[in-house]
Amino acid sequence: MKKILSVGLFVSLSLLCFTPAKAQREEKKNEEKKHERFKERRVSDSTFRKDFNITDTSSAIIITRIQDINNALNDFSDVIGSGYDSSDITQNLPAYERSLKFIKYSISNISDNLNLNRLSAFQSRLDDICDDMKDWQSSLLEYYTDLVGMSTQMKDMFRDSAMRELPVDSTLHVLYLHKIKDLRSKWKGADSATKKDIEKIDVLQDKVSNDYMDAVEVQKDVKALVKSYELKAFSKEYNYLWETPDKDSASLSLGDILQKSYKVSNRILTQYISSNLNYVFINLAILLAFFLWAYFGYRKVKRNNPDALQKLIYLKPASIAASLVIMLVIAPFLDLSHPPAIYLDFLQLLLVVPLSILIVKKWPKQMYAYWWPLVFLLLFYVIKNQLVHTTYAARILTFAIDIFSIVIGILFIKHARENKTLFPGYFQPLVFLYIFLNLSAIFCNLFGRVTLSQMFGSTAISNLIQVVGLITFIEVFLEALYLQLEADKKSSRFTAYLNYQNIEQRVKNFLILVAGIFWFINLTQNLNIFDIAYDDAADFLSTPRSVGSTSFTIGSILTFFVVIWVANLFQKYLGYFFGDSGDDIIPDRKYRFGTSILLIRLLILTAGFFIGVLASGIPLDKVTLIIGALGVGIGLGLQSIVNNLVSGIILAIERPIQVGDVIDVSSTSGRVKEIGIRATRVITPDGAEVIIPNGDMLSQKLTNWTLNNSHLRVEVDIKVLDIANLDRVKQIVLDILNANEEDVMKTPEPQILVGNISQAGSDIKILFWAFDINKWIQLKSDIQQKIFSECSKENINIA
Repeated sequence: MKKILSVGLFVSLSLLCFTPAKAQREEKKNEEKKHERFKERRVSDSTFRKDFNITDTSSAIIITRIQDINNALNDFSDVIGSGYDSSDITQNLPAYERSLKFIKYSISNISDNLNLNRLSAFQSRLDDICDDMKDWQSSLLEYYTDLVGMSTQMKDMFRDSAMRELPVDSTLHVLYLHKIKDLRSKWKGADSATKKDIEKIDVLQDKVSNDYMDAVEVQKDVKALVKSYELKAFSKEYNYLWETPDKDSASLSLGDILQKSYKVSNRILTQYISSNLNYVFINLAILLAFFLWAYFGYRKVKRNNPDALQKLIYLKPASIAASLVIMLVIAPFLDLSHPPAIYLDFLQLLLVVPLSILIVKKWPKQMYAYWWPLVFLLLFYVIKNQLVHTTYAARILTFAIDIFSIVIGILFIKHARENKTLFPGYFQPLVFLYIFLNLSAIFCNLFGRVTLSQMFGSTAISNLIQVVGLITFIEVFLEALYLQLEADKKSSRFTAYLNYQNIEQRVKNFLILVAGIFWFINLTQNLNIFDIAYDDAADFLSTPRSVGSTSFTIGSILTFFVVIWVANLFQKYLGYFFGDSGDDIIPDRKYRFGTSILLIRLLILTAGFFIGVLASGIPLDKVTLIIGALGVGIGLGLQSIVNNLVSGIILAIERPIQVGDVIDVSSTSGRVKEIGIRATRVITPDGAEVIIPNGDMLSQKLTNWTLNNSHLRVEVDIKVLDIANLDRVKQIVLDILNANEEDVMKTPEPQILVGNISQAGSDIKILFWAFDINKWIQLKSDIQQKIFSECSKENINIA
């Protein structure tokens, strides 16, 4: 009853409280409605129209339009004011027109001043001209499109019907008319300036377009001439060397030939360098970067470890000559689009200077003496390459020079065999190639194929000088790398673990690959077959092929595998970044990042796979088919491999073992060397390297002696032959253990257990904890030796 009364009282009180609150809310709503009706009446009155603009919709619209048009006109004025920067066109176009005129004149007088080297220079110049004109046409078209778009947009803005619906209010009417008048005035100024810019761009476009079409025509003519000269080179150009000299060549003055050749070559070289200043800056950047790298490395090593400098040959001290070799070896390969022969010859002449300074430090005196004839031969062919004519006397001289070149090549081979440590194994075959090219030059000269003779002789000496430069390039770079590793051993965790001998061969192999590519490019450029080789390779790689309904290119497949190879290479040597020096020596301690490396390797391989897919252009639907096929393969016969891969991931996540741990797996004991994606490498105390599949690491019993610490309990057994000396032996043992504070732990305390006590003696078991599990065998041996020594001093017999 009390409960019912209580509930009723609560409900009554609630209703009493709720009724006034509800009344208050209703009253507030009514007040708000009254306020809104008053506001609407106030807006409807003309007295308050200027306070509320939304009633006159034409005013709101035109205000917005005026603001938009004003902002747009300001933007247009900024674009027109900045204008099109035609300084590049006005500065370079006249020079390009002069070059086109000169090339036209040259190719119209074929018999007067042309050869393959000259035509190659023309190709290079025309390539630069066409590339720049293409860029100019693109930028002019883009700016022209913007101007036309702005002009059209301005006209559309003032045709907008909203601009004609002026507000009813007379004050606003006058104000808006003034605004529109100002906008029209601004529009006329912008429109006039736009039309002038369009006319200017039209003129530039017309001029650039005409010159571009002219350049393309000349380019076609030069390309046709190159082909005809290449075919002509295989035919008889002059009389045989033993026949009567040709009248045209015999009547020419050598001085006139040299003067004319110098003028033309100088003009070509100047034009090329001025048009490709970016290559000059890149070369200077390479020179400065390498010099600073070697210089600061040398200073650091000299300060921290002067003895390490004894291994240096070329960078002792850090040499500008070595930096020049690096720059000048790379320089010719920055531009592979028909660089003129005079430019390549000029770079090679420059390369000879630092090479002459460096190789004297390594080559024997007698072999270095043969270097200077090579320099002379290079200079001879550089000059001869630029001659616009040949004479009978020049052919005789070239014949003698080629014989001399063969003699020098034979002497080089002889001394290279006597000094095998100075040159790599591929040096002698390349010298044989040098001799073969000179023999070919002699043969072609004898039978009137002067162009081929010139090409073979020039290629022979140029290629041999390039080989010496590339060998020196590799050695200089390896010395700089050595300086870097030695300099940072104390300051960098990464390089502190790196071992120069372990990575030298890997870096050297990579540099040899790069040098081989450089050598091949140099050879094909000198033989004028680089374009043919490049085009054939490009066609072979880019030609679509199909197997069934699947289309692909060789280039896409190579791209995919190259990316995968790079990713695999990087993950393979990732351990260097985490303290793995690559040695086969058993590590003395655990590495903090040991198992993390596995996850990073998996991430690198996965990323490499997908990057390879994207880079090669392989459709993703084909990738899903491949993954599906792999799924079928896994189900049929790859369970164990997948099991090991998944087990490797589990090992990396759970981390039951790390690199450096001492473990027992089944019957194998040893220290973990590497945790791989599929298997774990363990080095036994005997030095054997055991490969354990990751699946076995999880499925079998695994004992990790160093999971939480590297301590180990050591047990030593001795026998006291005289029971009377038992207590003294125990004290000797304790004193020895307590004295060895570095290797023996104080806690837990050492234990000495006595067993098999009899009058004939007693067995003693000594138990103590070693700090480092890696030293327990040596520590046990030392403790036993000390116990025997101390007991012998007191005439106590133990066994």
